[in-house]
Amino acid sequence: MKKTTEKKVLRNIADIRAELETRANAYNAAINADDTKAAELEKLDNETSELEKEYARAAFHATALELLDKPAPMLAAATALTFETLKHKDKEDENGIKSRELVTAERPLDFVALESFFVERGKKFGAESTWAYKVAAFNRLLCMRTAQSIGADVKTVAEKFATPTQARDINLGKTPTSNTQLLKQLQMIIDSMLYAEGEKGNIYKANSHDVGYLLSLYAKKGRGVLSVAAARPKYLEKLIAEILHRIVTEKSYNIEFKEKKDRASGKIDPKPAGAVESARKSAKKSSAKAQTKAKATKAA
Repeated sequence: MKKTTEKKVLRNIADIRAELETRANAYNAAINADDTKAAELEKLDNETSELEKEYARAAFHATALELLDKPAPMLAAATALTFETLKHKDKEDENGIKSRELVTAERPLDFVALESFFVERGKKFGAESTWAYKVAAFNRLLCMRTAQSIGADVKTVAEKFATPTQARDINLGKTPTSNTQLLKQLQMIIDSMLYAEGEKGNIYKANSHDVGYLLSLYAKKGRGVLSVAAARPKYLEKLIAEILHRIVTEKSYNIEFKEKKDRASGKIDPKPAGAVESARKSAKKSSAKAQTKAKATKAA
C-alpha cells in the first residue's frame, strides 16, 4: 500500500489558507508596481505553489477523517470522487491591471491512500483490504491484452511487467482476450472494493460501457514510433475509481468532440474532402441526366 501524506506534519488548514491569502495580496501589490523585480515575483510564485500543495494535503486529511465516520466509507468516497482544495488564478482586466485570487478546485481522491489511512487506524475502507493489489494484477493482464491486440510480444510483458510482490499471487484468470472476460475481471475488482449482497450477487454491477470506457483510456501513444504506453498504476487506480463512481451514481459516460458551427451563426465549417468529391460526382450525374433528357425531348 502507498503511504499516506499524514506522515508529514499537518498544520491547521485555516492557517495555511491565511498564508495563501497573504501571498496573493503581496503578489497583487507587486505585480503592478514599476520597481518590482522578477526574483520577487518568482519567490511569491514558489511559496504559493508550496502552500497550495500543503493545503491539498490538509484538505485530503480532513476528508479522510470525515470518511472515517461514515458507515460505508468506500461508497461515500466513490460517490464524491473528489475533494475540495484551493488554487490561485491570475487575471488581467480591460485596463491591463493584473491580479491574483484564490479559487476552489476539485482534486480526485486517492483511493489507495485512503485504504492505507483506514488500515493504519484499524478501520475498514474497501470490502477487501487487498483490492489495490488486485488492481495491480489487473493492470498486468490489461497490458498483456493490449500487447496481443497490436501484435507485440505478450510473453515479454508477462515476464517483465512490474507488479508489487503482494499482487503476483493474485489470480484473476487468463489474459482477457474478449470483452466478456474483461468484464468478469473488472467485476472482481469492483466486488473487492464495494460489495452489497443482492438477489444476483453484488448490487454494484459493472457493464459493457465500463469496459468500453476502460479500454478507450487505458493505453496511449508511446514515446517511440509504433509504440503504445500502458497505463501507470496510479492512472489505472483513478480509472477504476471513476468506473466505481459511475456505477454507484448510475450516471452515463460522455464523449467530447469538436462540434460543427451553427448554420444560424453564418459560420459553417468547410465540407470534408470526401463530401466535396461526392458532391462533384453527384453534380456530374445530374448534368449527364439533364443532357440525356434534353436530347430525348429534342428527338421527340
